[in-house]
Amino acid sequence: MHEILSAPGALAESSVDELNALANAMSLPSMAIAPGGDMPAFTPRGLSALATASELEGWDGRRTVELLQRATAELAKGGTRRLSFNEPADWIDLARG
Repeated sequence: MHEILSAPGALAESSVDELNALANAMSLPSMAIAPGGDMPAFTPRGLSALATASELEGWDGRRTVELLQRATAELAKGGTRRLSFNEPADWIDLARG
């Protein structure tokens, strides 16, 4: 699993079985991790909030992308969330949590 997440392009080259195993390990729906799957998209407001939080907190590109990936995985889980990711404070809370 670590190889799939750490190597650029490995996700696209992974087998369906590997992707399902990865999704299960991350408690995600199977289709959420597959290329072309039903991954939730952030609204322009949410992305703007991320950009603002990144600027306020001085995050580099790597940190900002990591937070976007964490938030995407969180949204893919479904259910009730405490963070809407529509305000910079939501992203800052995610970074601190």
